[in-house]
Amino acid sequence: MLFKVGAALERLAEGTCFALGKTFTLTRRPAVETGIVALDGNDAGFVAQLAGLQTQSEHPIAGALQRAVEGRGLRPAAVREVMSTPSEGITGVDDLGPLWVGNARMAVWMCVQVPPEVQAITAGAETVVMLGRGALVLGAVTVADGVRTTATAGLQALRAGGGSAS
Repeated sequence: MLFKVGAALERLAEGTCFALGKTFTLTRRPAVETGIVALDGNDAGFVAQLAGLQTQSEHPIAGALQRAVEGRGLRPAAVREVMSTPSEGITGVDDLGPLWVGNARMAVWMCVQVPPEVQAITAGAETVVMLGRGALVLGAVTVADGVRTTATAGLQALRAGGGSAS
């Protein structure tokens, strides 16, 4: 089993019935960008910087961010010296200096204080990807897998058989 955050594991104690399935039985790929928090208010510039690093990554989340850039008609910012840190994120350098993109583990590694605007989006089910420069968080995006069209029917069948789902 894989739990994205400790709170999900803690909520298991509240459950009375569990249905477990294979990855992507209720969701589908590709993942999509579901929200943006650009702390300077410039969503387009933020997404272009983020994509500058992510276009050089093979991670599935990178694909969602690349599609977000293309969908907005933007070009990724030029980033060089890109290095991946598995399970944390990716780093590189643009014309202003070092940049990083990653999850909460990367943020700890970069010694950042996560701003309240970014903390506010970490409570949801989506994956949060932060962009920063040194110890400064520039913003974050949320990414999620889409729900399969057959998911509703599957959950209804589970309930009809005496199961429960929420």
